[in-house]
Amino acid sequence: MSQKRTELQKEVVEALVSSQAINFEAVAKVFATYGSRAAINGDSFGALVHWRCFDICIPPDPWGRRAAEIENLAGGERG
Repeated sequence: MSQKRTELQKEVVEALVSSQAINFEAVAKVFATYGSRAAINGDSFGALVHWRCFDICIPPDPWGRRAAEIENLAGGERG
């Protein structure tokens, strides 16, 4: 799978980042504010920054529910 963008795609990504339509510093501040509480309480949220996408995940989501089902089948407990 190629990781090369077309010239148009590259320009759009650069415009999104430079205009702060995607403000990574703001995302980092939110994670810094709530991350430790989520870790301590066993809660979750996440972000994926990848060459193909940018995604913020705030459960409930199908992946989190599926992980809980798998954990329950394995005899684990979620708090």
